[in-house]
Amino acid sequence: MELTSTWLAETYRPRAPVYVLTRAWSAWDTGAAALIAAFAAVETLIVTVAAKGPTLDEAIYLTAGQRLLDGHGMSDGYLAWFAGSLGWPALAGLGDTVAGLAGARLLAALFVTIALFAMWRAAAALFDARAGFFAVALGVASGPVLALGHLAVIDTPAVAGVAVALWGVAELGRTGDRKWLVLAAGAFSLGVLAKYPAIACGLPLLLVLVVLRGRRAAMDAAIFVLITGAVLITYFLSARGPLSYFLTWRTSNNPTFGVTPEMIAFSQLWYGGLPVLLALGGWVACGRRSLGAALLVGAVPFPLYVLVTGSSVGDTKHMVFGFVFLLPLAGVLLGRLARWPAGAVVALILAAAAGVFGARQAELMERAWIDLDPATRYLSAHARPGQDYLIDNSWPFIHRLYEDGRVRDPWNVYDTYRVAHHQLPKPVCRVDWFVVAQGAGAWPARVRRQVDACGTFKRVYARKQSVTNIGRDLSFVKWDGRVEIYRNVRAGRSG
Repeated sequence: MELTSTWLAETYRPRAPVYVLTRAWSAWDTGAAALIAAFAAVETLIVTVAAKGPTLDEAIYLTAGQRLLDGHGMSDGYLAWFAGSLGWPALAGLGDTVAGLAGARLLAALFVTIALFAMWRAAAALFDARAGFFAVALGVASGPVLALGHLAVIDTPAVAGVAVALWGVAELGRTGDRKWLVLAAGAFSLGVLAKYPAIACGLPLLLVLVVLRGRRAAMDAAIFVLITGAVLITYFLSARGPLSYFLTWRTSNNPTFGVTPEMIAFSQLWYGGLPVLLALGGWVACGRRSLGAALLVGAVPFPLYVLVTGSSVGDTKHMVFGFVFLLPLAGVLLGRLARWPAGAVVALILAAAAGVFGARQAELMERAWIDLDPATRYLSAHARPGQDYLIDNSWPFIHRLYEDGRVRDPWNVYDTYRVAHHQLPKPVCRVDWFVVAQGAGAWPARVRRQVDACGTFKRVYARKQSVTNIGRDLSFVKWDGRVEIYRNVRAGRSG
């Protein structure tokens, strides 16, 4: 009873008004806000003018969103294998319905912009306005951030939730107002619901909370865990049926796609090494070693996961979660340099160099996958309702075929996983279409031999596109990715 009374007194005692913006507005704040606005403008331009067709992951979430809006989201069983709730698919599907792929991607750009804003305010609250400015400057120029900013994937709302949670914790430490704690817990809960692995970010958040709050940290941490736990337990209990299958499916489906551990490690260094290096410098320079160490912990979970499991799936997207914690520290390093005229020149040169490197990173990431949009349009234009399909890189085609009414549901399309698990209900020679679209899960030689043995599949579409990936020699290798569409002429005549 005494503990409860103390908590109530601390929580609701009169305080000076709390404002969203920390400290007095400065030129550094103006610069940071301008950079965030420029980032949003660039991503909007990419989405509306220069973006390619949907990636495999985007197509999965867009299709799931459309199916959810059509009333089939639960019956399709997505919760049994999605690494998140159906919240983002529903939003993405709505954006897709209203404005096509661009609509969904604009929502993603909004979430990443929110993440940058929250990370900026957290850096300013934890350190100062200079640190906030340089954190933003490094963030908007980071290749993984630029790439994520126009991809309609579940990582975008998740990283926004984590960033807002860090902002809330930072403001709690600055003001002592536990309303910020409620914001932090709520935002973190939503981030984890968007993408379950985001829960790993709870460790650095709690460590920052402990460092900032000292003796009051125990009560604050308890409130944070109780709010977050209540939200997550309510969700998991309500969907316990399909979710009970999720862990089993995930542990038995961890494809490597031919990527070696050495290639994964190189990718982590190439795309994530610079923020880590600058953050280490910021840790040395900040004078608050315990706070810096707590932030550095945020860089550990996702790289550790991909290195231990040997899975490269989504590795560059996962880096952005670590950047939420690393960039404020990196901003401290450049901000300290900027206190002196000569140091300011060095800081600006470093930020500019990081921007050039980030643009190169973003370019390589854009060239790492095939744009299947022309092929999906061709297949949809020539297919008829009721036909079935063998497609290895299937979901971009499923999205188009379902959107255009060529298939009643996604399960008229059979990919490598479904064929390997004996889900194809008819002989290969009776399938209407066969598609080779180099990407995730290429057709095994056995299936190719079966198709060739039929003697009835005629190639009707072929296209090559240059793709750049990390090779086994740990250099970036350019190769020609091919998309080929075959029509079964015998199945076509029989209808």
